[in-house]
Amino acid sequence: MGTATKEPATAPASTKPTKSFRLRGVSVSVFENSAKTKDREVTFHKVAIQRSYRDSDGEWQNTTSFGRDDLPVLGLLLKQAWQHILEIEASRGKDDSDEE
Repeated sequence: MGTATKEPATAPASTKPTKSFRLRGVSVSVFENSAKTKDREVTFHKVAIQRSYRDSDGEWQNTTSFGRDDLPVLGLLLKQAWQHILEIEASRGKDDSDEE
């Protein structure tokens, strides 16, 4: 079993996901990041996955360890996250071409 971690009480606004997908205690969150390379701002996406469960005291915990039955759910949510990122990138491409 993986190590459980509690979420911080308050998270800075910049670390909030742009979109989260959840099903049966499993969540996939998409984060937008940016970096400057060669005088240009580049936007890219990262994905975080976790599973929520209640510990023996009834407190909610999160883990990045998944069981056999979590894998199909995780696969479905990862596919949704991937499609979401592709849609964002496609709309950005259209926006960029509109400005030229």
